[in-house]
Amino acid sequence: MSEVSDSAHERSRKAYASVLQGMKEVRQTAIAAAMGISESTVSRIKNEDLEGCIQFLYHAGWKLVPQDYQCVPEVQARAWLDSHRREVQRMSETEQLWPEV
Repeated sequence: MSEVSDSAHERSRKAYASVLQGMKEVRQTAIAAAMGISESTVSRIKNEDLEGCIQFLYHAGWKLVPQDYQCVPEVQARAWLDSHRREVQRMSETEQLWPEV
């Protein structure tokens, strides 16, 4: 496997573990009711199909995040981090020029 594939596989494995953890909070009964399917179908999906579906999504370039997360494009995140780093550096230089007495 290539390095990218290994990375996608590892990320999908972690996402699968997170989804299973999240399913402890949202009961299978609630999921079944929301989807209009039986609880046994939800269980079958979870046990037989879920891991493969998540791997498929990750290898296709997608990822899963919790609903309460907000995604930010990498370029924007890097810009924010660079701006923060420059501001911290500027503040440090100012403190060196005028140390508190």
